[in-house]
Amino acid sequence: MRMTAALPNFFVVGAPKAGTTSLCKYLEQHPQIFVSPIKEPCFFAPEVRDFSDETRRRAAEGAMVFDWDRYRRLFDGVRGERAIGEGSVSYLSSPGAPGAIRERIPNARIIMMLRDPSDRLFSHYVGACATGATTRGFVAWMAEQRAIEAGRRPAWGHITPGWYASHLSRYLAVFPASQVCVLLYDDYVQTPERVYRDVLKFLDVDSDFPLDALERHNVTLVPRWPRLGHRWIAPVRRTIRAVLPRGMTDRVHHALMKPRGIGPRADERDEVIALYESDIRELQRLIGRDLSAWLDARQSAATA
Repeated sequence: MRMTAALPNFFVVGAPKAGTTSLCKYLEQHPQIFVSPIKEPCFFAPEVRDFSDETRRRAAEGAMVFDWDRYRRLFDGVRGERAIGEGSVSYLSSPGAPGAIRERIPNARIIMMLRDPSDRLFSHYVGACATGATTRGFVAWMAEQRAIEAGRRPAWGHITPGWYASHLSRYLAVFPASQVCVLLYDDYVQTPERVYRDVLKFLDVDSDFPLDALERHNVTLVPRWPRLGHRWIAPVRRTIRAVLPRGMTDRVHHALMKPRGIGPRADERDEVIALYESDIRELQRLIGRDLSAWLDARQSAATA
């Protein structure tokens, strides 16, 4: 007789570009934690599949899972782990995700990692530049993204996830506060072991298990030699993907690219602050943390 299938009991719901990939990778190291083998299955936010060519491709390839039986099979590898989870940043801004998770898994624990909106949005912009998706300046790109998202129902893209207080309020409307853990990206960067142990305690697993945080995950990259430009690198990357094995492709890609360490200028931060200011102030109230640095255009930018 087949045993009852395991279901996730925790979700890393975002924010995008805020360290969720590395957090999930670090949690995977723990013997009492099982993390879905598919990153971002997006089951509880099915609306995401139709918002871009990339998400449609991922859905077609099975990298997103919208069938309940197939979703449950993601957790067939559970072998007695206490904490079972997955990370889909689409759940943060999805209007329906909190209620959908609550309906199927009422005892779920929700983890949010929130990053200074200016740095988070600039990181998306750097990523778009790196892939050749835009040649615009940051402010013009931001205006373009706002216009695109205004035409989507529900709104979706890079701007919408930044309304942190609104998204947190939606989760707190259906889950007790004791089941929601809000982390700040700056704390995670500065003291990863402390944040890691806080998460382990939240998940009710052994908090003394050591963290191996030597490897960085999902780092935004830019051309190592700027004069080459994204327009030159993009076709080269497509060519080597077509003719070389995946491992060699990754090595060549990292030889051409390097991590981006520059954030938005003060005038660019001003634009983002004007967009999110009221939400940031409400988030301060909800989580009881001083977020005045997020409202300071002179703030030193974090690594993109």
